[in-house]
Amino acid sequence: MPEEALDARIARKIKMAKEKGSRVVLVRTPEAHMILDIVRFADKGIRNLRNRLLLTLKPEEVLPLLEEYRDAVIRLNEAAQAICNKAGIPYDPPSKTLKAILEGNGAAALEKEEGDGDKGSGSSA
Repeated sequence: MPEEALDARIARKIKMAKEKGSRVVLVRTPEAHMILDIVRFADKGIRNLRNRLLLTLKPEEVLPLLEEYRDAVIRLNEAAQAICNKAGIPYDPPSKTLKAILEGNGAAALEKEEGDGDKGSGSSA
Protein backbone atom coordinates (compact mmCIF):
# COMPACT_ATOMS: atom_id res chain seq x y z
CA MET A 1 0.00 0.00 0.00
CA PRO A 2 1.45 3.38 -0.97
CA GLU A 3 2.52 5.55 1.97
CA GLU A 4 0.00 8.27 1.07
CA ALA A 5 -2.91 5.80 1.17
CA LEU A 6 -1.65 4.35 4.45
CA ASP A 7 -1.44 7.83 6.00
CA ALA A 8 -5.01 8.57 4.89
CA ARG A 9 -6.22 5.26 6.34
CA ILE A 10 -4.51 5.95 9.68
CA ALA A 11 -5.91 9.50 9.77
CA ARG A 12 -9.42 8.13 9.13
CA LYS A 13 -9.04 5.61 11.97
CA ILE A 14 -7.82 8.30 14.37
CA LYS A 15 -10.78 10.51 13.42
CA MET A 16 -13.22 7.64 13.98
CA ALA A 17 -11.61 6.80 17.36
CA LYS A 18 -12.34 10.35 18.53
CA GLU A 19 -16.07 10.05 17.79
CA LYS A 20 -18.51 9.74 20.66
CA GLY A 21 -19.42 6.12 21.27
CA SER A 22 -16.36 4.72 19.54
CA ARG A 23 -14.07 2.09 21.01
CA VAL A 24 -10.59 1.07 20.01
CA VAL A 25 -9.95 -2.63 20.45
CA LEU A 26 -6.66 -4.48 20.21
CA VAL A 27 -7.58 -7.67 18.36
CA ARG A 28 -5.37 -10.68 19.03
CA THR A 29 -7.31 -13.60 17.49
CA PRO A 30 -9.13 -14.43 14.25
CA GLU A 31 -12.26 -15.11 16.31
CA ALA A 32 -12.21 -11.57 17.68
CA HIS A 33 -11.93 -10.20 14.13
CA MET A 34 -15.00 -12.21 13.11
CA ILE A 35 -16.99 -11.12 16.17
CA LEU A 36 -16.14 -7.46 15.63
CA ASP A 37 -17.20 -7.68 11.98
CA ILE A 38 -20.48 -9.29 13.02
CA VAL A 39 -21.05 -6.69 15.73
CA ARG A 40 -20.29 -3.83 13.35
CA PHE A 41 -23.00 -4.93 10.92
CA ALA A 42 -25.44 -5.88 13.68
CA ASP A 43 -24.99 -2.44 15.22
CA LYS A 44 -25.99 -0.77 11.94
CA GLY A 45 -28.91 -3.16 11.48
CA ILE A 46 -30.21 -2.79 15.03
CA ARG A 47 -30.05 1.00 14.85
CA ASN A 48 -31.93 0.92 11.55
CA LEU A 49 -34.62 -1.44 12.88
CA ARG A 50 -35.14 0.65 16.02
CA ASN A 51 -35.42 3.83 13.99
CA ARG A 52 -38.03 2.25 11.71
CA LEU A 53 -39.98 0.45 14.44
CA LEU A 54 -43.64 1.52 14.42
CA LEU A 55 -42.99 3.72 11.37
CA THR A 56 -42.45 1.15 8.64
CA LEU A 57 -41.93 -2.06 10.63
CA LYS A 58 -44.28 -3.86 12.97
CA PRO A 59 -43.07 -4.85 16.46
CA GLU A 60 -43.80 -8.52 15.74
CA GLU A 61 -41.32 -8.32 12.83
CA VAL A 62 -38.54 -6.67 14.80
CA LEU A 63 -38.77 -7.73 18.45
CA PRO A 64 -38.06 -11.45 17.85
CA LEU A 65 -34.87 -10.51 15.97
CA LEU A 66 -33.71 -8.20 18.77
CA GLU A 67 -34.48 -10.90 21.34
CA GLU A 68 -32.49 -13.46 19.33
CA TYR A 69 -29.53 -11.06 19.22
CA ARG A 70 -29.85 -10.40 22.98
CA ASP A 71 -29.80 -14.14 23.65
CA ALA A 72 -26.68 -14.50 21.50
CA VAL A 73 -24.98 -11.71 23.49
CA ILE A 74 -25.81 -13.52 26.73
CA ARG A 75 -24.41 -16.81 25.34
CA LEU A 76 -21.26 -15.03 24.14
CA ASN A 77 -20.81 -13.50 27.59
CA GLU A 78 -21.13 -16.95 29.20
CA ALA A 79 -18.62 -18.46 26.76
CA ALA A 80 -16.15 -15.60 27.32
CA GLN A 81 -16.44 -16.02 31.08
CA ALA A 82 -15.80 -19.79 30.82
CA ILE A 83 -12.77 -19.20 28.56
CA CYS A 84 -11.29 -16.62 30.92
CA ASN A 85 -11.93 -18.84 33.96
CA LYS A 86 -10.14 -21.75 32.27
CA ALA A 87 -7.25 -19.49 31.23
CA GLY A 88 -6.97 -18.00 34.73
CA ILE A 89 -7.71 -14.52 33.41
CA PRO A 90 -10.04 -12.27 35.43
CA TYR A 91 -13.23 -11.62 33.50
CA ASP A 92 -14.75 -8.18 33.86
CA PRO A 93 -18.10 -8.24 32.05
CA PRO A 94 -19.94 -5.02 31.28
CA SER A 95 -21.94 -5.48 34.48
CA LYS A 96 -24.49 -2.64 34.25
CA THR A 97 -25.23 -3.33 30.62
CA LEU A 98 -25.31 -7.09 31.02
CA LYS A 99 -27.55 -6.87 34.07
CA ALA A 100 -29.95 -4.66 32.12
CA ILE A 101 -29.93 -7.09 29.20
CA LEU A 102 -30.70 -9.99 31.51
CA GLU A 103 -33.56 -7.97 32.99
CA GLY A 104 -34.86 -7.09 29.52
CA ASN A 105 -33.85 -3.41 29.62
CA GLY A 106 -30.73 -3.73 27.48
CA ALA A 107 -31.56 -1.07 24.90
CA ALA A 108 -31.93 1.67 27.53
CA ALA A 109 -28.74 0.67 29.31
CA LEU A 110 -26.76 0.51 26.08
CA GLU A 111 -27.98 3.93 25.01
CA LYS A 112 -27.01 5.36 28.42
CA GLU A 113 -23.53 3.80 28.39
CA GLU A 114 -22.81 4.63 24.75
CA GLY A 115 -19.60 6.57 24.61
CA ASP A 116 -18.53 5.78 28.16
CA GLY A 117 -15.63 3.72 26.82
CA ASP A 118 -14.05 0.69 28.35
CA LYS A 119 -13.49 0.20 32.06
CA GLY A 120 -9.77 -0.24 31.51
CA SER A 121 -9.81 -4.04 31.54
CA GLY A 122 -7.05 -4.11 28.96
CA SER A 123 -9.30 -4.88 26.01
CA SER A 124 -9.06 -1.35 24.65
CA ALA A 125 -5.96 0.19 23.25
